[in-house]
Amino acid sequence: MNTKLLLLGLLLAAPALQAKTPTAKQAQRWLDKGAWAHGWAVRPDASVNAVEFATQYAAHPALWDSLFTYLATTNLDALPLGRVDLVPGRLWVTVSEYVRATSDDTTPSRKIVAKIAYE
Repeated sequence: MNTKLLLLGLLLAAPALQAKTPTAKQAQRWLDKGAWAHGWAVRPDASVNAVEFATQYAAHPALWDSLFTYLATTNLDALPLGRVDLVPGRLWVTVSEYVRATSDDTTPSRKIVAKIAYE
């Protein structure tokens, strides 16, 4: 009986173990559709590696979905300075202010950095 359960478990897990990396064309098509952004009005910079992003998103969809939903539904200009935990120990956003060294404008700019910790 245990052998059958183990075999069934392996069969169910096999598709996840055999996940394929998308081709550049598939990844770019996925990126361009923008469903990953959850309504956040943003376009990725041309420097974003579509294959790597699609691969990481597929490996950790719950974390990425939490991040992009948060970014889509939050007034980023109103965030307090400091760390905002979205998934404790796994996903957080850090907000800081800085003044550009090369600008005559001394108005602080905001910098928002998101960190995802994979297990």
